[in-house]
Amino acid sequence: MDTTAKQVAQWALEQIIDLDRSGIYKNETALYTELAALGDLSTSLIRQFHQGDRPNPTAETIDRMVAGIKAARRLHAA
Repeated sequence: MDTTAKQVAQWALEQIIDLDRSGIYKNETALYTELAALGDLSTSLIRQFHQGDRPNPTAETIDRMVAGIKAARRLHAA
């Protein structure tokens, strides 16, 4: 089964929401800052994606976001 970019973007959004609700981060800005640094993206892009202002990022952006999310998960794994 092939996964579409839209499905990967939806997964990324779900993961960001989960990280936001996890209590790991002091606030959303801290979450956005870490994901941006780990994914080599801008903080504003992460914020816009999370808040629905930029629902359709490019495939390259999605790839970077996924990399940042996975790195954040590894950093905070118990």
